Amino acid sequence: MNDDRPIQHTREQAAGGPPCPEPAERPRRVAVVGMSLPGLRFALTAARRGHWAALLAEPGPDAPAEPDGPLARLRREAEETPRITILPAARDAAALRDRGYDVLVFAPRRADPPPLPGVETVRHVQAVELLALRIPPEGVRRVVVVGGGTTGCEAACLLAAEPGRKVHVVELLPNLMEGDCAANRGRLIRRMEALGVDLVNCARVTGFAPGLVYIERNVSAGIPDPYNARQPMLPKNIPGPLAGRPGTYLDQLTADLVVLATGASGGGQLLREARAMAAAPEIYHIPPGPEAEAEACRLARRL
Repeated sequence: MNDDRPIQHTREQAAGGPPCPEPAERPRRVAVVGMSLPGLRFALTAARRGHWAALLAEPGPDAPAEPDGPLARLRREAEETPRITILPAARDAAALRDRGYDVLVFAPRRADPPPLPGVETVRHVQAVELLALRIPPEGVRRVVVVGGGTTGCEAACLLAAEPGRKVHVVELLPNLMEGDCAANRGRLIRRMEALGVDLVNCARVTGFAPGLVYIERNVSAGIPDPYNARQPMLPKNIPGPLAGRPGTYLDQLTADLVVLATGASGGGQLLREARAMAAAPEIYHIPPGPEAEAEACRLARRL
């Protein structure tokens, strides 16, 4: 047993797993696509159980990791583990299928950005990553949060707490956090109103440019007040009596940072292709998020 084993046990226990995983009944060949913390955690736990794990980089450029950060430490540990092999990214799903893995696990480092024009020209971050770190980025004075669900509104409260920072929340639906618990919804709406967050409902993002977010707003009469903390009382299939004539207005918002809270998961085209052609008997997806490491440990113990 190497000297790092007790330290790793402590890390796994903090991530939601027991310190000593039970040996697997049948060793299997597992491929993990994604050099993320959950992907590395899964590979290490699976290898300790007796499985053979191949760590594959994600397609595209790999983001650098801090030399002393948890990602770099886990990668060094994976490189020293006999049952783990680190390989370059697969060309496509057919290459994964041809290698004959028993299990494919997709654990991307970040969620996919929405397929909107110009998204690569703006500084953006996923809301789940922002909430996991709980550290707002520095030097940001104007923020646009895309998505008015619970995650997006919590991110807006976190960012707007700093004086002098202006935050907009853009939501496609008429009501923010629709279907959420009434008490939690009311608390977040009142908090955003007190912090001066601009809530834009019935609007969709159409594209991005450096420092700009283009939106299309519905300006019809009868649009619900986004600051109304009461739950909508009308059923979905009954139009409101004040719906009015539909109309739209093209607008743009300035932003130093765009926070994506659209519910998009990571994995990308390779995951979709692997599922379509059944590249392995079992295919799993661990989307980015605060609970991703714990889910990776639980999945590795179930194999």
